[in-house]
Amino acid sequence: MHWLIVGAIALGASAGAAALFWGAWWAWWRLPKRQVDSLRLQIRDPKARADVEDNFRKTIGQVIGGATVLIGAGLAPGLRICNSRSSSKRLTSCSSAIRLLKASSSWAAIRTSCGSAASMLWRA
Repeated sequence: MHWLIVGAIALGASAGAAALFWGAWWAWWRLPKRQVDSLRLQIRDPKARADVEDNFRKTIGQVIGGATVLIGAGLAPGLRICNSRSSSKRLTSCSSAIRLLKASSSWAAIRTSCGSAASMLWRA
């Protein structure tokens, strides 16, 4: 039953991501073409129509890029909290291991078990 729920969530997320990418593609590629085609009688020069389409596509690209940056900025604090929690847990366990092994000068054992966190605490 648990795998069924996980599969349904993954399928829903995949469908949502596919719809989001399709919508972004349509807004970036198809919408400018439709808008410029509606201006065909007003803008007769093909080069001028291509320039208008290009400018419209640049604007849509900036909107999509800006939305992506804002979504990323909104998600970043949550990711940082998760990362800092796991780092602080690892640092705490490494500091206790260093305290136990510092007297024996077993630097190789500390370095292999704790990595760069050990080098920061060893100097302290």
